[in-house]
Amino acid sequence: MPILKDYISALVTSMTEARVNADTFSANVARLYLENDMLRHFPVPRMRIGDVEMDVPVAVNSAGSKTTVINKPNLSLVTDKVYTDVCNGFGLNVADVDNNATASKALREDISLEVAEIGNKIDESTYSEVLKSSSSKIADNSLNILGKHNFNVDKNKVPAVALQVEATLGKEFVSAKIEDIDVIVEASKLKEFPSNTLLNLKIKLVEDGMQWAISKNDKEEIETKLMPE
Repeated sequence: MPILKDYISALVTSMTEARVNADTFSANVARLYLENDMLRHFPVPRMRIGDVEMDVPVAVNSAGSKTTVINKPNLSLVTDKVYTDVCNGFGLNVADVDNNATASKALREDISLEVAEIGNKIDESTYSEVLKSSSSKIADNSLNILGKHNFNVDKNKVPAVALQVEATLGKEFVSAKIEDIDVIVEASKLKEFPSNTLLNLKIKLVEDGMQWAISKNDKEEIETKLMPE
């Protein structure tokens, strides 16, 4: 059974081979026209492949295991997002917190330090525990910082704030990808699957030819470059 990425690659490769075969045939036809006294006065025919759109049905047979990927995000941007989560989570307007320069600075610095710590200690085996622990710490510290600066914050909202912060941190620091997807493509086998369980791949191939350009450089040396058609 083919892997999805290999199957799509084969489709694209086949179309490229079709263009090669067509151009090879056109070259032979051009030679024939050149060598024939009558035909050389006629334009040489050449057919081109235009944009090709395919609707390819496949059935997923199995998916490979997910691989956890630890990202290295921009920590400053992560801090900004978590800062917004904290403010909104406690029912505060971000602009109102920003207007209190002392509170804003203290909150951002605390979040920034914790975010930096995550970047230093997170890995594929412990990321879940690290994110959960850091999110809880950020939520607790933020409650204290905002409370000290006379913001009306409810400690009962701490769990919800921690969950939102954890979700944001997870999106920034961790991603997962499916390694391989095995698909069934044979028409005879696809008939065995209900139509609502099939995937329809919408593929559009756009032809973009290249040509060899021949020129001379300053030293009168011949140079060849592959250029867009």
